[in-house]
Amino acid sequence: MVKMLITVLAGAGVALGTAGEATADDYMFLDEVRQKVGAPISAEQAFRLGHVACDAIRDGVNSGLSLGSARAKADEAVGRAQQDMGLSLLMPDGMFLVEAAEHQLC
Repeated sequence: MVKMLITVLAGAGVALGTAGEATADDYMFLDEVRQKVGAPISAEQAFRLGHVACDAIRDGVNSGLSLGSARAKADEAVGRAQQDMGLSLLMPDGMFLVEAAEHQLC
């Protein structure tokens, strides 16, 4: 019984190890932004904010922050950047944009 369980678990590990890596995709990012962000935002604005989010997440993680704390820093960075761009995204929209960036751009 134990030998069979080990064999099954080893097989699952091999199957998981051979799964293809996810790749970032601009179209998928825009699609996710369009689905989740309620405010009108151009593709150019979305990409600028998405890259702000990715930079903040990357900087936070590289400086030793947990992913959750790095995401919070990205939310703040996107909030500042969108105001500098003259947008008025609601907080949930900014957070959804950060989420889409994390999923599709970073």
